Amino acid sequence: MPYTLHPATATDIPAIVDLSIAAFASNPILGQLMPAVPLPIRRARDVRSYQRDFARPDLNGFRFFKVVDEGEG
Repeated sequence: MPYTLHPATATDIPAIVDLSIAAFASNPILGQLMPAVPLPIRRARDVRSYQRDFARPDLNGFRFFKVVDEGEG
């Protein structure tokens, strides 16, 4: 199963946010930053933040990418 790297698009942002939340779910420090904020509210905030960053061309080379399993699509 070959993997390829592609530029992410705006439609990828919700999946990127979900992956980020899952990746850091067990991080005790991040859990202390927003302990009483329900997950749907945190997710909505993160999506808005990523959308804002995604639209900015002035982030000094910061880019969003995604890895695609070409065997799965």
